[in-house]
Amino acid sequence: MKSGTNSALFGSNGEQFDFTVTNIKTALGLTGTYPYPQGSWSDFIQDVQASGIDIAAAGYRDMYGYLTWIHYLQDNYPSYAATPDLWKTSEQLIGVLKDGVDAFIDYLKDVEAEDYVGLSAYTHPNSPEALLEHGLSQNIDQVKTTTRRRQAGHYQSNTNISAGMQIARTELVNKSRPRFFRMMVLMTDGLPNAPGSVSQATQAVITEANLAKAEKIRIMTISVGANADTGLMQQVADITDGVNFNVPGGSSIDDVRTQLQNVFRQLASSRPLRLISVE
Repeated sequence: MKSGTNSALFGSNGEQFDFTVTNIKTALGLTGTYPYPQGSWSDFIQDVQASGIDIAAAGYRDMYGYLTWIHYLQDNYPSYAATPDLWKTSEQLIGVLKDGVDAFIDYLKDVEAEDYVGLSAYTHPNSPEALLEHGLSQNIDQVKTTTRRRQAGHYQSNTNISAGMQIARTELVNKSRPRFFRMMVLMTDGLPNAPGSVSQATQAVITEANLAKAEKIRIMTISVGANADTGLMQQVADITDGVNFNVPGGSSIDDVRTQLQNVFRQLASSRPLRLISVE
């Protein structure tokens, strides 16, 4: 087979095959409407054909299939607004974080301690760039359901950790029952990069940790993966007399899942099962 426009193509030397976007779309039956609000089949094909990006570096250049398409979506259009179905994939590390939340909620239900649980998500385009997905409630199964339906970069790709902490702190201060133990679980697989610069975002996290300490809120931090700022998460835990759990990179997904499930079980079992004074 001769490919492209090789001038030596003649006689019985071979059959010309041209890897144009149009030819690939036709051959794969991708001439219909693209299924999501952002992106296109042409853009996907060009992404797979390009050199110098992750797909080529991994040895999948010019390979058009489910694996490279999911990578294209996650790399270019990760938000819910762009690709609403992406939460259904087993994207990592967000997938194992969801499994850990499931283990946490299931443990709380098993011990029947009448815990109240809420959910704060960062980052969100609305001020102050975080969202209280669920206020404190005993309907804790809703936390599992909502967490499962969120994807990496669901609202925005920035990492405004302090905004999520602020929303959670406000909810705990305003809605928690008097004299009850108050705990915040902070999860991240990256570096704070909003608001402002990385250094400003980092300082905002430290400020929030001190505000939580003043309200006697203990913060348990979970750092997942090689890109997480483990030093910052340790500092947040230390400020509030909490504990930092580090699940480092380099492990298999099954190992990370097992570690996270154990972490969440430890978190659930570590909080007091009785009324305590916070005075």
